[in-house]
Amino acid sequence: MNTASAKPSFHVVLGLGVVAVLLVLASTGGAVAGALITGKQIKNGTITTADVKNRTLTTQDLAPKAVKALRGAAGAAGPAGPAGQAGPAGQAGPAGQNAMTRQVVRTAPLSTAETTITGTVLCNADEWVVTGGASVTGDEGSNPVLRYTGPVRADGTSVGGRELPKGSGWTALAVDASGTGDTSISGRAFVICAS
Repeated sequence: MNTASAKPSFHVVLGLGVVAVLLVLASTGGAVAGALITGKQIKNGTITTADVKNRTLTTQDLAPKAVKALRGAAGAAGPAGPAGQAGPAGQAGPAGQNAMTRQVVRTAPLSTAETTITGTVLCNADEWVVTGGASVTGDEGSNPVLRYTGPVRADGTSVGGRELPKGSGWTALAVDASGTGDTSISGRAFVICAS
């Protein structure tokens, strides 16, 4: 018996070669797929929009300056909206008490005393002084000047800016500033009283 081995056929050799190539490709593909690609391995400026999946980037992926640039200019104000409904009426507060229910003007003439005229007019005992004053006139050539007008107590003492008791009034003093001595002036003091 002839023990010499027969040569393998062409098809067997070709089949073994294809299997070897497939094994090499399979092992290389697995190694590439398992490796992590980093920024060092990517050439700058080579990633384009085609390489990025649509709607996957967020503002967190962008620089703050880029996010700020996304804001547009403020638009014009829109039209005013319709007026809202009126709210319910508030509760009415308690009615206040009027401290001055009645006011009256009282007057008195200023009396002549040499070149001056003076006078005082008082409110009734149950009335408060609100304000007062005086008016003076003179004949031709005179120069009537009102020198003083102010509040006064019923006993005639001046009170300045302090509170006046009921029954107080107003006093006035006027002079003829012409200096001729042969003219005359007259006047009236008034006070507004309230109760």
